[in-house]
Amino acid sequence: MRRLSARIIPRCVKGQSLQRYPVWLSADPRLDSASLLLARIVLVPLRLHGIETAVTTYYVPMKRPLMPCTLAILATLLIPVSFAEQEPRPTPSGPWYEDGAVFIRIVQRSPEQLTAFYLGREFNQASIDQILGTCFVTPIIHNKTFDVLWLELDNWQFSRGDEQIRRIKRDYWPEKWEQSGLPQAHRSTFGWTLMPEVRDLRLDEGVGGSVVIPWQSRPFTITMNFHTGADKQGPLKTIVFEDIECLTDTP
Repeated sequence: MRRLSARIIPRCVKGQSLQRYPVWLSADPRLDSASLLLARIVLVPLRLHGIETAVTTYYVPMKRPLMPCTLAILATLLIPVSFAEQEPRPTPSGPWYEDGAVFIRIVQRSPEQLTAFYLGREFNQASIDQILGTCFVTPIIHNKTFDVLWLELDNWQFSRGDEQIRRIKRDYWPEKWEQSGLPQAHRSTFGWTLMPEVRDLRLDEGVGGSVVIPWQSRPFTITMNFHTGADKQGPLKTIVFEDIECLTDTP
């Protein structure tokens, strides 16, 4: 557990002066900033309008109607604590996009970097040669809103002008691994490095992975389409990255 002294919750009890209690947050290394929500907030015991503790507020019925002070406390809790302490995001290297709803950056690896990565995981040279015959684009996506953001790779487009570039899907690789004699464990490792085909991103959730296309000697465009909302009935969000290139080794 870690203590954040920046957030203080007042105790509002009729006839008593205001007392203050520190907020405690569980430190989950998988989450950051806005993901520290009410479900992870733990307060010292507090009796207020029949609510025994702040934790049980959302799991047991209230014994009395909400009073103004109670509403003020709940409104305070609804603001993610770490927003106040969050430092500005450093400018990423490479292509990136950010608005109030989403952050996306594109990471690209040169053939030399890909070779080092897979050699470090004991891939044989024949399988690495199969990988280097393609182009890896690795987006990292972070949903910043309460709305669901749907990652569905079949809704993405890779193009150059009017020319459509087909995406290399997962069913492309089994035959290549058979040809190169890649063991099953290594095939599974490779699958984990790919972007999921479908993922519903909730508040402050992120996902990253490689999307593979045939090698391109000229720049191309990526059009990312995301459905929104739990039922996919929200507005379609479209983000376009232009002039993306397949990296080559620096001479």
